[in-house]
Amino acid sequence: MLETPVACRRLALLLIRVAEIRTHDSWRNLRHELQLMHLGAFRGPAGESHQRTDITSRQAEIFNVNARRTQSDREAATVCAERRHRS
Repeated sequence: MLETPVACRRLALLLIRVAEIRTHDSWRNLRHELQLMHLGAFRGPAGESHQRTDITSRQAEIFNVNARRTQSDREAATVCAERRHRS
């Protein structure tokens, strides 16, 4: 049972590192910027509504950088897959 939480933590740390590398910024700065985004839930006679704060230009940049896969990412994945296949 202990393996699952450990694996989740390792995956989280890996994702943090990927975000830092791709954005050329620290996790502390990325987290601070992304925590400025909020979601509000509102309920009234007409029903329920959700509204998010506007995305800042820096938040959009973080999302866009991390959504793109570069050519070097694909090449690195191919090399790793070939090495695993040979083993």
